[in-house]
Amino acid sequence: MKRHMEHRFGVAWDSPGPRLRDYVQALRAVWRSWHTGEPLAHWGPFYSLDLMTPEFSPGPAPHGPIAVDIAAVNPYNLELAGELCDGVRLHVFSTPGYVRDVVRPRLEAGAACAGRDLGTGFEVYGGGFVATGATAADAEQARERARARVAFYGSTLAYLPVLEHHGWGGLRAELRELVRQERWGDLAAVVPDEVLDEFCTTGTYQELAPALARRWAGLVTTVQVPAPVPFSPQWEGFADACAAVSRL
Repeated sequence: MKRHMEHRFGVAWDSPGPRLRDYVQALRAVWRSWHTGEPLAHWGPFYSLDLMTPEFSPGPAPHGPIAVDIAAVNPYNLELAGELCDGVRLHVFSTPGYVRDVVRPRLEAGAACAGRDLGTGFEVYGGGFVATGATAADAEQARERARARVAFYGSTLAYLPVLEHHGWGGLRAELRELVRQERWGDLAAVVPDEVLDEFCTTGTYQELAPALARRWAGLVTTVQVPAPVPFSPQWEGFADACAAVSRL
């Protein structure tokens, strides 16, 4: 995001998509040199690398080729992931409908450019917001925390296409006006249940696996389940929920 890159991290914003493409290719050139011993030779539009002495080469990776995943929101990076990468890490501000109708076709378009089949070994990390816990009350509290996160991300222009895909583009204007007034604590109240339910899977540990399957089967390969506080009594139920999700 341009504003964050320039004003939060203090770095230049220029051609972020093509720069990421070149970065992935440069990394792979370095790793290939380490693995095969061939001279390092990468000359791209942003990175040029041609020096690799034995002193700085660790040799072949002991666990095989190193996988590259990228985070992707916009169409260019989604297609880049499908074309060049081993996986894509979707933003939590995603819905099943958006992933089905927008994300997956972009990934497939990128894969087609490279003659790849994404059905073999390509990982799609996603699942949106997950609100869970040992009891229904725990899950409901987590759901309300997710409402606040949906509101925060929904106020950002970069994620407007997700809202617009569902016909909720006007919600961003409401949220943005509150941000302009620095009324951060009021954002969550603007997000209706209809919107939250599209972004968030809610259920107790026992209910979680079937709830995720209903919403995300065939769209993602891996979901991230938020963990309870370390050493709490909820860990046993959490472990069972993760095992059930992994069996999907």
